[in-house]
Amino acid sequence: MQREARDLSQQLNVAPAVVLDQTLADVADASKPRASAALRALARLRPDEASRNKVAQALNAPLLDSDLGLRRAALDAVRVWGSRANTATLLKVLATRTRDGRRDCEVIELLGSLQDPAAAPALAEGLTRREETDASVKALVALGSGRGRGRRSVSRFHHPRDAVRRLLGTR
Repeated sequence: MQREARDLSQQLNVAPAVVLDQTLADVADASKPRASAALRALARLRPDEASRNKVAQALNAPLLDSDLGLRRAALDAVRVWGSRANTATLLKVLATRTRDGRRDCEVIELLGSLQDPAAAPALAEGLTRREETDASVKALVALGSGRGRGRRSVSRFHHPRDAVRRLLGTR
């Protein structure tokens, strides 16, 4: 059904902005299947920088949804459309432990990719947990590869393991 609607939109030359607005309306829809399909569609789209912040903000609600399938679809969309507008929400998601009491390493890496220094303390916390060290190092390196404050934030971290200090460039 959605493929048919997309094909029809193309045949009718519907403006991409109109299609994006409808997709965002579907993301906010109470119907989980519709919202999930819209999130999957966003994850396949090429991001438009002019719309990135609007889309990123629309992804915050499904990131906190209790439906794990919807949350996973939202994480996939954030990989494509994410911005610093998602940092606070992703930090809430990170604070929610998995069934085995761990934090989600996928969320850790995603936070690093947003290059928001506000995530640095939560990311650094992962350096103290063996199961999160690799993801935390990747995230902090990504955070530090940005310009400005993010780089300075990472340079202040000290970790007891030489390999982690080398990766962070803080030796």
